[in-house]
Amino acid sequence: MTVCYLDVDDEITDAVAGLRTTGEGHFILVLPPGSRVATSRINFRLLSREGQQRHVLVGLVSGEPGVRSLAISAGMPAYATVEEAESALAEPLGEVPADRAGARAEEPQPVARKSDPPADIWTRDAALVPARPRRPGWSIVSWLVGLAVAGTVLGGALYAAYLYLPSVSVSLTPMSRTAGPVTVQVTADPAVAVPDPETGVVPAERIDVALSASDRFPATGSEVEQTRATGNVRFTSENTLFEVPIPEGTRLTTARGDVFETTQSVTIAQASFQSGPATMDAPIRAVESGDTGNVEAEAITGLPEPIAAQLVRVINPEATAGGRRIEKRVISGTDYDAAVLALEGVLEAQLAAALADPQTTPRGLRLFPETATRERLTPDIAAGDLVGQVMDDFSLSLEGRGTVLAVDESAVTEVAEERLAASMPAGARLFPGSVETSVAQPQLVDGSIVYEVQATGEHYEPVDQAAAVAAIRGRTVSEARAILNAYGSVSITPWPDFIDTVPDDARRINLTVLEPQQRSP
Repeated sequence: MTVCYLDVDDEITDAVAGLRTTGEGHFILVLPPGSRVATSRINFRLLSREGQQRHVLVGLVSGEPGVRSLAISAGMPAYATVEEAESALAEPLGEVPADRAGARAEEPQPVARKSDPPADIWTRDAALVPARPRRPGWSIVSWLVGLAVAGTVLGGALYAAYLYLPSVSVSLTPMSRTAGPVTVQVTADPAVAVPDPETGVVPAERIDVALSASDRFPATGSEVEQTRATGNVRFTSENTLFEVPIPEGTRLTTARGDVFETTQSVTIAQASFQSGPATMDAPIRAVESGDTGNVEAEAITGLPEPIAAQLVRVINPEATAGGRRIEKRVISGTDYDAAVLALEGVLEAQLAAALADPQTTPRGLRLFPETATRERLTPDIAAGDLVGQVMDDFSLSLEGRGTVLAVDESAVTEVAEERLAASMPAGARLFPGSVETSVAQPQLVDGSIVYEVQATGEHYEPVDQAAAVAAIRGRTVSEARAILNAYGSVSITPWPDFIDTVPDDARRINLTVLEPQQRSP
């Protein structure tokens, strides 16, 4: 015979586990006051059925009359003390059947619980006690005492039946229902700091990308510096009649066509037969700049016809010199603009490379390269400080930053989940983790990123036990089942089995609401 003690918070599964471990033919279940197992008659029926399947006689011990009556209504014998249960369940010790002669009762094997009673409770004397010889004088007294005890037990049973019979045990599992779908338009706006589920707006974060580039560029403009050749000519006059004036700017030429002009007015004296021709030197310079004005001595011989007609000739005693043409490289405006354009191309490539680099995007964000912008860049040297400078090449730098939008898309789905929760009927509760969201391809609209999100899930509606009991009082079992089917899956077990009406007394209705079950965990 096995005695099993349960704690207040133990479940019916603990009692069944103890029953399954016993190898005895008798199993006594001891319940403390307020035990959870004693809240439903179904528990006692399950335990009794388990014992029948295992060919074990199961009895209940409880100090609460209501619990004992509930067990009796489930077909399980119930007793106030362990001693009473052992005495009632044990076989008579006075006469042992022949097929079991010599057999000895085995001592009870307790099932270990979270709080076992003292060891002496488990220990029982296993020896068979010989039957005491009957005393003839005690037979009538014993019969009267037995009759009184039987009357008391019968009265208690009848009172318990009055209190608890008929009764129904109801097991109700709230129904899981589909929540949604709810479609929400969510806008990720860089001007927003915190999410707003009501308006469907979440922040979009601006990511800065540092940009810089520098290079040297050739100067393609030119500046030509030219000087005119200078020298002296000598005029010779054979005019014996009068002096010959030579005005400033008189053009003189060479045989190849080089043109010179006098830079000072001179007058040639009158020649004489006694002294011979008169001469006069005059400074000259080439009309055109460059080294073409550098001519050899005696190369300049051409005179204007009016002067030559006065018997005057000209020649340069020495070569002319100083004529030259020097071309220098100069930074032009075109050079400057081309350098800025080239550097901007480098910065564009830098920005594109940064957007393609995963390190640019902070963890948990999604980058949108199509939103990338580059701020206006200023070169380190202004155009006015470079253009016109005589240089073969020049250096130019650009520095600035680019920006791109990134979004924490978990905030987008959270908005959809909150909208789904807000759309639930009053009192309904979503199963944790049941919400699923699908996000369409976001669109860029007026500098913001717009999402379309659909959310679906599963929810259940908590059962108001008092209202459910009130709704089925006095109804037929079929009517009660139809009423409770609106809440979910229901099982109704009447006692006795033949009754088809739910008692009108709420105390006789034992409603157990089980945990709701999610269809797709």
